[in-house]
Amino acid sequence: MKLGFSDIKALAEQGHSDAQYDVGVIYEEGKSASQNYTKAVEWYTKAAEQGHSDAQYKLGIMYRLGQGVDQNYTKALEWYTKAAEQGNSKATEWFKRMEKLSKENTARDQFIQAEAYKEGRDGIPDYTKAFEWYAKAAENGRADAQYNLGIMYEKGQGIDQDMTKAVEWYTKAAEQRNRNAQYNLGIVYEKGQGVDQDMTKAVVWYTKAAKNGHIDAQETLFCKYEEGNPIVIENSYQVYHVFLETARRGYNRAIKWLISLAQHRNISAQLTLAGMYERGQGVVQDYTKAFEWYTKAAENGNADAGIKLADMYKDGIGVTQDYTKAFEWYSKPDHVDMYPAQYNLGLMYEKGLGVAQDMVKAKEWQAKAAANEIPF
Repeated sequence: MKLGFSDIKALAEQGHSDAQYDVGVIYEEGKSASQNYTKAVEWYTKAAEQGHSDAQYKLGIMYRLGQGVDQNYTKALEWYTKAAEQGNSKATEWFKRMEKLSKENTARDQFIQAEAYKEGRDGIPDYTKAFEWYAKAAENGRADAQYNLGIMYEKGQGIDQDMTKAVEWYTKAAEQRNRNAQYNLGIVYEKGQGVDQDMTKAVVWYTKAAKNGHIDAQETLFCKYEEGNPIVIENSYQVYHVFLETARRGYNRAIKWLISLAQHRNISAQLTLAGMYERGQGVVQDYTKAFEWYTKAAENGNADAGIKLADMYKDGIGVTQDYTKAFEWYSKPDHVDMYPAQYNLGLMYEKGLGVAQDMVKAKEWQAKAAANEIPF
């Protein structure tokens, strides 16, 4: 049987810690009683003093936020600590979050200090001090500090040159998605600096950097593809998708790369460019160019492009409206098993668009469309 507020409060007044905690929750949330933070604190305190860890955690929150009591961080920490010492998962998680935040703030301040020394007074850098502070921030997990530490090891700035150490720090930063570090790893693996030369790994890191928007990495991959680099060609599927993503975000070099592929009769690139121009995704919307690329892809045998081409002829988008051409493309052998073609052929026979009106054939195509389990 579910107890009402008066029953719970009666138990709380008898000293039951769980009931005292429940009364605190009711007053805090304003359920079954008017919201009253002061009374919530009062009942949480009664339960907390009996060792109720959830009440201790709640008191930590209320002292931290100043709800029902004067804000007091010392008291808040005291109650969080009591709760955590009893294994309260919420209090334990709060300490973990605070530790992570403290570490991040420390790393940020250390990085700022390093940048100041690197810039130097009156333009004269102090690489030794910069290295010292980058190292501290890097040890605290800051990716851009790890990248800069790699740079300093590579160039011998503030420390003896050590390419092995440089690679170590580039790797730590790269694993945190620092695109500059990813690009530099591509270079060192390509040249065999501090590591065994490995073009496959170089392409992997160039690809990661390019995917993260690193222009030089995109340029490198593009050039190596144009040169016919066998590793890039072998990984062309992944490389293509990297440039597809970056092109859709409007990176000019990636768009040029897609155009180059499309001009070399790459059907996926042709279809991708057509869609980008149709939607204005990464490029200025241009239905005429969309029509041109759909045409090339369709002529190379892509059925989806053929259907899009038929749609554009039917609706007069990117080309002069031409029902006859639309009918021709919908009627292609590779298209007639597709729902859009069946639907539109039924419509065109019914209304006599691009073909003589024929209600019998209209119903035939409508039946085929309906059989594809898409409502006609």
